[in-house]
Amino acid sequence: MWKRTDSKIKTAIGRMFLIFLLIVQPFETYAANASVTFGSHSYEQERGEEFPIGLYLRGEEAINHYHIEVSYDPLRMKYIDGADMVDEETGLLTFDGTGSSDEIKFWLTFQVISGGTAQIKVMTASATTADDTDMTLTTLETAALQLSGENTAAVIEASQESETIENEVQAIEEQTKNIPVATGNTEIQVLETNSNDNELLTENQPGKAKLSIGYIIGIACGMSVAVCFGCVLIFFLIFGKKQIQKEQGDMEILDFNESDSTEEQKCIFEYIPNGGTGSIITKYFPIDCKILVENCEFERENYYFCGWSTDADGTGNTYKPGEEIAENSVKPIALYAQWTEQLELDNVELGEFINTSEGVQINWKAVLNAKTYQVYRRKKDERWTTIAKNITNTSYIDRNAQIGEEYFYTVRALCGDKISPLFEKIVL
Repeated sequence: MWKRTDSKIKTAIGRMFLIFLLIVQPFETYAANASVTFGSHSYEQERGEEFPIGLYLRGEEAINHYHIEVSYDPLRMKYIDGADMVDEETGLLTFDGTGSSDEIKFWLTFQVISGGTAQIKVMTASATTADDTDMTLTTLETAALQLSGENTAAVIEASQESETIENEVQAIEEQTKNIPVATGNTEIQVLETNSNDNELLTENQPGKAKLSIGYIIGIACGMSVAVCFGCVLIFFLIFGKKQIQKEQGDMEILDFNESDSTEEQKCIFEYIPNGGTGSIITKYFPIDCKILVENCEFERENYYFCGWSTDADGTGNTYKPGEEIAENSVKPIALYAQWTEQLELDNVELGEFINTSEGVQINWKAVLNAKTYQVYRRKKDERWTTIAKNITNTSYIDRNAQIGEEYFYTVRALCGDKISPLFEKIVL
């Protein structure tokens, strides 16, 4: 007969306790970080021009699946190429796909259709690693665009804003004009005091009731207050359009110009061209309010604007348009425009085309300052299609070309966000 000893019981209990700890003990996991940024924080373009914008998805590990949504201003920018899906009415670009490296690049092409200030913004993004672990998106960037030329989109925006305000005013008028009035056989109970005692008098006859003077005055005052409140609210909706302040869990953003220099507005900002054309622009703000850095209104020949700095040489605190500024004191604060010399890329000169056993080999001459090249192809009366990106040499083989077809080819040089013009050639 087998008998369990105390030591064996203790051993069994100990093993069960260890198994319990392994089950309930949480395992720490590490989520790799990723970011979605543009090639630059700001862009300057002229109306009618086509221009590229680089979009970069970077991760700490190799990226497997990804989904990105980017919004742009459809009233001022016309989408040309670069996204997987596009909603041109709302200005929303969608990118869905898979990768195998820690950096995925997208080249977006737009055309300027109206002057003014616009922005392109990463609305949402998600990415996974090779083992389908979700990555943590730490940066979803917004880039500002300064578009020169006639601001035709402003008319459409003003019309939309006016229509919104008219609808709000109409809704308030509907609420204030329908004030209910008691008519007909209305029973009104009023406590009337006479010489004998207090008694409750009830009249149930049409249009007749015994009311105290105080009760009548109270009703009249209440109705007057309601009507006055409605009129004041309508007045501010119609004529208070200059400053519409929204409180949605954030501080108020107030818009002031150089003429609003009252005693209460003690914070002074000076935007200095720092080599650009134009005069110093002075702005006034209340102390302790949220202040956003403005776009650059200056220009400098052969340079493009790249941000602001509290020092002329760029060694101070730096800011991009749309960022919240940290300085907020009674002393004047100077922001100096920072400039970067424009880098021009020459046109790509195509060379010989060779029919090989693998396909059509396209050759071209190297362009000074170019980092990579993109190859495009199209048939007659069709749009250009990108067939190769990030080419670092000066040759590419089109393995999908069909024998007997006529194609147009072009190659463009790239360096950062700069891209060379088109150049095409026919291959039979």
